[in-house]
Amino acid sequence: MLSALVVPLNAAGGPEGAVLLARRYGWAFAGTSLRVVSASVGMAGLCLERALALTALRRELEMAGPRR
Repeated sequence: MLSALVVPLNAAGGPEGAVLLARRYGWAFAGTSLRVVSASVGMAGLCLERALALTALRRELEMAGPRR
């Protein structure tokens, strides 16, 4: 790859990883609006945060056992 753009994937607790955009030609992201990329990655971070919270909730409910 000749061009790469790395944007942190943020959730409420801090960075959880990164999103890597890569292209085969140089200067591929020269005209890219970082505001648009940041907003998209921010939404991905929010989705990750919610998925982690739902997974934790599901585990807690399974450990609590069946309700009667």
